[in-house]
Parts: sequence; structure tokens; C-alpha cells
Amino acid sequence: MSKVPVLVTGGAGYIGSHAVLALKDAGWPVAVIDNLSNGSRSVVPDDVPFFEGSIADRALIDRILAGQRIGAIMHFAGSIVVPESVEKPLDYYANNTLASHALISAAVAGQQPAAVSVPGSLNSELGCAGDWMPDCPQAQLALDPADGIWKLSVPNLPAGNYEFKAAINGSWAENYGLGGAANGSNIALKHDGGPVTFRYDPASHLLSTR
Repeated sequence: MSKVPVLVTGGAGYIGSHAVLALKDAGWPVAVIDNLSNGSRSVVPDDVPFFEGSIADRALIDRILAGQRIGAIMHFAGSIVVPESVEKPLDYYANNTLASHALISAAVAGQQPAAVSVPGSLNSELGCAGDWMPDCPQAQLALDPADGIWKLSVPNLPAGNYEFKAAINGSWAENYGLGGAANGSNIALKHDGGPVTFRYDPASHLLSTR
């Protein structure tokens, strides 16, 4: 197994710092982010890249993911004191739910392909020169940064029985079919005519329609 760089959130805390040491001992590259609200910079080894800040800081997380070439995340930056959570429920919601969502969203976005298209028997209806064209401009989906899903809305697709797949980066080199399977079977669509939206989830590779 390739030992990709690991980002440890809360890596200056008690549990997180032990995880950092265990990862280092096992030969994994490590980086740490911690806001030092409950941790100490001194427990993070000097040779481990350290970033002081919040996991909710999208710009900081993006910079760490790209700059350290992060391939995995171990998340220990949660708030865990039960009595305090009763006294400060909104603070705990902000950190454990909203900040964690921001972290995960950044991680998913960091794995996005450069382009996604929907080649299929419907391409000519979209205005492409022919069908099954992964590089056709009219078949390209656009990334929605709000949810990390790639989408293509077709305002009026004629009625018919169609088949299609998801192609990555404008070619057949990487493609996904039924059930998100790599090089999988074509996805069938029986369409009554009218608007349809194609949605590609890069996490599961599922391509669906609405």
C-alpha cells in the first residue's frame, strides 16, 4: 500500500499527537492542523509540517491539501466534553458539524477531476457532431462548488430511449457506467421529453438523472 501524506486534524491534542507519532513510526508522511484551543505546539515533532488554524478555514485547508499533497485525513479536531456541550450546544454544533462538513467538502473538492462529460446516444440531440463523444463541449458537466457534484441541465431533451456513461477529462481512458463501475455497462434512460439534469458524484462515480 502506498503511504500517502496524512493530514491529522487536532494533531496537537492528546489523541491526535499520539496518532502523529504512530504514523511517523510507521513511515507515513504527516502534516498537522490545530487551532491550539486544547493542544500544544510542543507535542508536534519539529519535522512535521504544522498549521495553526481552523478546519473551517477553507482557504487554509485547500492550501494544505494541495501543498502537502494530502491523500488521507485523520480527524481529531472534534469537541468532546459532554458537560460543556450541554452548556454550549451551538459551539459544539459549529465545530463538530459545520466545521467537519467544511473539512470534508474541501477534501472531496480536492479530488475533483479536471472535466466530466456525458457521452452517449443523446449527444447529437445536445448539438454534438455525433454520439458517444466524450470531448463534445455540449456534453460537458459543470462542477457545483456548493455540493461538489458535477451537473449538466438540458432544458428540452427529446423523448426517446438513450444510453450514456460518465467520461473523465474528455476521453475514454477513465469512464464510469452503471452503478459507478469503472468501464461499466451503459446507463439507460427512457425519457418522455423535456428537461433533464445529469449529475455525477466524484466520490461514488455514480451518474444519475433528474
